[in-house]
Amino acid sequence: MDPGTMARVAVWAAVLLAIFVMPDPAHAVEEQGPEPTGAAIIPPDTAREEEQALERAEAEKLRRMRAEQEQRRRAAARELQAEQARQSEIGRLGTTVMILEQRESTLHHDVRSTQQQLGTLSRDPTDHSAVMRRYELERQLGYSQNQLDYATRSRESATKQLDALRFR
Repeated sequence: MDPGTMARVAVWAAVLLAIFVMPDPAHAVEEQGPEPTGAAIIPPDTAREEEQALERAEAEKLRRMRAEQEQRRRAAARELQAEQARQSEIGRLGTTVMILEQRESTLHHDVRSTQQQLGTLSRDPTDHSAVMRRYELERQLGYSQNQLDYATRSRESATKQLDALRFR
């Protein structure tokens, strides 16, 4: 894992820790009503109904807070999963680019070697072994050049995809 990936994973871990462990300051402040005064004496039935209403309101508030926290947790988990998938794809594309670069290098060498062999062969049409060898080398050269073109296009495509993922 490269340092950039490790830093991103550490940031996501800190975000998830903050979401699950730290209380939300916006919801931590409890509502407090006005303090009762001695002048307002509330009958017991009304006081009990008000107390039950406050309990229901508090229970509803807690339920909403839990739902919001669960929603934030799920969103953070989705973002983390998306980032992990992105990092996995970056690794896969990096490996693909490296393999294709090695393949290109090998094919370049094959093409140059075949061209040199063709240059050293006799061009005498009466030398049947040289004619057959020339035909075989020309066929091999065409195949190697086609493979080289394909490997180059594939590497360029994978490099573009990799760059797009890295800078997203």
